[in-house]
Amino acid sequence: MRRTIAWCVPALVLIALSGSPAPAQSWTIELKNTADGPEVARSGMDDAGFNTVRAEHAGLKVACGPDVDCARVAVKILTGSGSVLLDLGTGSGALSVFTIPKSAATDSELALFYDGASTPLTKYLLAAGASSVIPVEPSPSGDGGGGTVTRPLAELLKAECRARGSARYSTKRNRGAIVVSPTGQVSEGRGVEKFDENDTLEVTVFGHKALLDQLKVRRKSPFGTGELRIVGEGLKIPVASGLSRQSGSDVCGTRTFTLNNFAPGRGEVEIAVHDGSGDTVLGTFEFKVNPLYFGIFSLGGVWTDMVDPEFKLVSDGADSILSAGNQGDNEFLYSVMFTPYIWGKRDLEKKTGWLRRINPTVGLVLDDVEDHGLVGLTFDLPRGFLVTAGKHYRKISVIDENSGLSEGDVFTGPVDQLPISDSWEDDSFVSVSIDLRVAVKMFASAFRGAGGGK
Repeated sequence: MRRTIAWCVPALVLIALSGSPAPAQSWTIELKNTADGPEVARSGMDDAGFNTVRAEHAGLKVACGPDVDCARVAVKILTGSGSVLLDLGTGSGALSVFTIPKSAATDSELALFYDGASTPLTKYLLAAGASSVIPVEPSPSGDGGGGTVTRPLAELLKAECRARGSARYSTKRNRGAIVVSPTGQVSEGRGVEKFDENDTLEVTVFGHKALLDQLKVRRKSPFGTGELRIVGEGLKIPVASGLSRQSGSDVCGTRTFTLNNFAPGRGEVEIAVHDGSGDTVLGTFEFKVNPLYFGIFSLGGVWTDMVDPEFKLVSDGADSILSAGNQGDNEFLYSVMFTPYIWGKRDLEKKTGWLRRINPTVGLVLDDVEDHGLVGLTFDLPRGFLVTAGKHYRKISVIDENSGLSEGDVFTGPVDQLPISDSWEDDSFVSVSIDLRVAVKMFASAFRGAGGGK
């Protein structure tokens, strides 16, 4: 019973304030106490999209439930980087009223803090929109045949217009296309399935012609949450009076915008309407932007014909014989290779012609970097596999040709006068390697498995 009475206090205060002057636009946030501290019980603000301040200011009412002290609630407007743009102060009593100025609502966040904590209880995105009433010029002819009139934005958004235009992607032109509604709902999105950072985006918006004339489409940065954001139900848009008399499909049309310079990762496009005195965001849409790569590092095995004989003295019981310590004709080594994409930066998500898959490669042998060099041509396969063939340059031990000795001869001199020297020689090699990123993940997974999943 006591808790019910306590909750009635904010409600009674709200009723009492309803007859007093207040901003035309207002939001209410109710706080409740929990075992972990205060949290939002109900909110009139949009926690996923923008909360647009349309007039010179908007009101905020914070109602505090039982065991929540409004005097310990601080309301602040933060910049995109998290610093304080404007401190609106702390509350008092069971209900506190704050004023949010439109001038502080551009690219900012409204945040509620409790008891001096550095982490806010909640945050809401703010935006500055135009006023809900837009002055228009009267028709010069007096019969409605010229000039402009106003139409509610909500009415223009409800126009039953069918999607027009095609979503396509051109690899040769590095250009993708997408078809969307004025609120950012994607109708045709196949043209951005292979989009990368050097591509140009064509955005075709379909809808009421009067609305299309006032639209702005722009690349948005930083990237947002990806949720559709729609505001402006109460706004009115100036349109040509002749167009306002049309009906049905006659009012529908399309408008195409061109955007570029998207960073890899998540691309976001914002659609806004200019209503005579400012821009109001209607919606956003997102798509994946693939990165471009200059080349690829790979890790793999090398099968080489360039073997170091490693000459040394071997006793046959009577004499010291000059003999090769390594008798094999081939050797297996591990290497790291770099393959630049000489045909141009590559989007790994796109199909690549076989000729563009042939690129030069240089490599190093892992256990002896200074005495080996690999140069060849690589053909890269799907799934990150690469096949390479080329020349293996290696510093090996050779018998001095001026000594007159050869392998198997008897050497009678002191060991420190062996006629052995180092020489850079070359021979053929072949290699199969794998994308270094994949290899690192494989090793990490194997070590976790060997460690019992720790």
